[in-house]
Amino acid sequence: MDMNYFKVVGGMMAGVAVGAFAGMLMAPDSGRKTRKKIEKEAEKLQHNLNKDINESLDSFKKSYRNAIHELETKTRPIKVDEEFAAK
Repeated sequence: MDMNYFKVVGGMMAGVAVGAFAGMLMAPDSGRKTRKKIEKEAEKLQHNLNKDINESLDSFKKSYRNAIHELETKTRPIKVDEEFAAK
């Protein structure tokens, strides 16, 4: 998976978090309500981030397995002359 994908997803998640946090701080709610909102948003953000990380990790694992399989099927073992190798 391309590293730009991770940068874009990370940037989007950070932007959402900062925007939500700033919006809650500007809201005319009491401190208790604002803290509850921040807690809920943080939990949502954590859940979404974990989901994105797991999906990316699964995609990476699949790509890795495919690359290994391709290498195994497109290459053949190298025969080594035992006498030469012993020298």
